Amino acid sequence: MKFKKLSEAEFDVLNVLWSFERPARPIEIVPEINKIHAWSISTVNTLLDRLTNKGVVKLEYIGRYRYYEPLMTQNEYFRRNMDTLAGRLKDISPVGQIASFIDSADVTEDDLNEIERLLQEARARLNNKQ
Repeated sequence: MKFKKLSEAEFDVLNVLWSFERPARPIEIVPEINKIHAWSISTVNTLLDRLTNKGVVKLEYIGRYRYYEPLMTQNEYFRRNMDTLAGRLKDISPVGQIASFIDSADVTEDDLNEIERLLQEARARLNNKQ
């Protein structure tokens, strides 16, 4: 499936949906999104419709209520986004891409520990292939 780019507004709604960790109704999403945006329920509904049309969110009717659920985890979303970005930046080595990301992000000690763990896993996979 081709990755569809999300607007900042769509991403903000998706981020709120991830925070629920369960299907959510628009009426539940509005108070959470209003912590960062002063949006009406109709605006949230429009953004949820866009996310559904892009295949990022699933709509399910239970009785007369609409429930929305992300079709991918945050990690899957970022992996797809990074794959798309990496394809566009194919002339920059993976090391350069990671270095740029680390330099531009607010990286914590926990983040660095997680990166080290991921690198160890990658090394183990490489060693198992040889």
